[in-house]
Amino acid sequence: MPERKQPSPSTDVALTSFRMPSLGADMDAGTILEWLVAPGATVRRGDVVAVVQTDKSDLDIEMFHDGVIMELVVPVGEKVPVGAVIATLAPIGAGATPSTAPMTPPTAAPGATKPAATEPAATKPAPIAPTSEPVAATARAAGAGEAHLHSPVLRHLAETLHVDTTQLRGSGVGGSITRDDIERAGARRRVTPRARRLAGERGLDLAVFAAGTVVTGEQVLRHLAEQPAAAPSPVVARRGPDRDAMRQAIARQMTASWQQIPHYRVTTRIDVHRTMEALDARNLGHAASERILPAAVLLHAVARAAAAVPAVNGHWIDGSFVPGTGVHLGVVVSLRGGGLLAPVIRDADRKDLATLMSDLRDLVTRARSGHLRASEVGTATITVTDLGEGGVDAVSPIIHPPQVAIVGFGAVHAEPWADGSDVVVRSVVCASLAGDHRAIDGRIGSLFLTHLADYLQEPLEP
Repeated sequence: MPERKQPSPSTDVALTSFRMPSLGADMDAGTILEWLVAPGATVRRGDVVAVVQTDKSDLDIEMFHDGVIMELVVPVGEKVPVGAVIATLAPIGAGATPSTAPMTPPTAAPGATKPAATEPAATKPAPIAPTSEPVAATARAAGAGEAHLHSPVLRHLAETLHVDTTQLRGSGVGGSITRDDIERAGARRRVTPRARRLAGERGLDLAVFAAGTVVTGEQVLRHLAEQPAAAPSPVVARRGPDRDAMRQAIARQMTASWQQIPHYRVTTRIDVHRTMEALDARNLGHAASERILPAAVLLHAVARAAAAVPAVNGHWIDGSFVPGTGVHLGVVVSLRGGGLLAPVIRDADRKDLATLMSDLRDLVTRARSGHLRASEVGTATITVTDLGEGGVDAVSPIIHPPQVAIVGFGAVHAEPWADGSDVVVRSVVCASLAGDHRAIDGRIGSLFLTHLADYLQEPLEP
């Protein structure tokens, strides 16, 4: 979360430091590829303000609160550590004068890490995950009633929901900000599947609609019709990830996971014959863009099973398990040319099958084209890898730390299946779960797979 600085001597306005965010447990630094804003620009929470390159991907970096850009501290092409100040902002309407001095281009060798330009670089914190337990954060007076969060869990929650806590009035003891305060402020808007599809096709950011409302397809079309014709935006040329750097990053993370996490695995074979038949019937008469793929059905079942068995859904932080505030599914995506990413579908357990399919299609497309947002990486509470397209029978995946579980699926195969005293041919999938034995044991893993099997054998959503 951006931090408040002392008032600038030249403007007497308290500025806010915007720092290089941590975009995953294995990220130490990022390179500014492009600034999408200039000094003097007014930005709102959720606006994309820069493109940053990490070892794995180029990512769109979002602003966490409202403000006016005062200075772009880090020039294009410079690599800085996580926590380094990359820009400063002033409150909207404060009348501060932005810096017009050109940024000094980097003089270090390409790829070298430079310390923060205006403040000491912050030490990269350990990954923090949300918790489902109520936690209050201490508030103290600072300027016009600004409340500071001392709880890293609540700071992470506020950042995830894009809530500016400096604008919150705490309801806790002594005016402290509580989890309920943050979640109310970040109440998610509800979006119908048609509205989500239309917005995705037309590039509309659904943040234009007020939080807490229900957004329909008609509202999306009406909003688009009311907008003036815009000049075409310049195309951002992205270099794409360095494949060698990506492989090295994957190697570091997976080696650390294998060496530090005591893995155990449980597997089961699930009869999905009726589900696949129902899916084929559902997709008849639908255009390709409206069909639901088997992968979405599997993800939907995983999300529901993770909600039913919350012990598998969360992070191992500082020697203890921190449960997730929702089921945020990491989906392993293979990139063209090699490499992997695991972007996140947030609150997957709250989405119907059509919405989940729409989100999956959009996420995979943007992951492979290098247009993911920072909020879509590094925040998963459980990950799924599906190697069914490769035709393999089963997969034994490695956990993505700090998560405590990962689910793997093989291909759906037709095979002999015992049905009472008869042997029939059924469509069967092998599902596996790798668990972190520090957080969960085999009984929990087997309970999760039992729920998963139950959900995959229920009647398909219409």
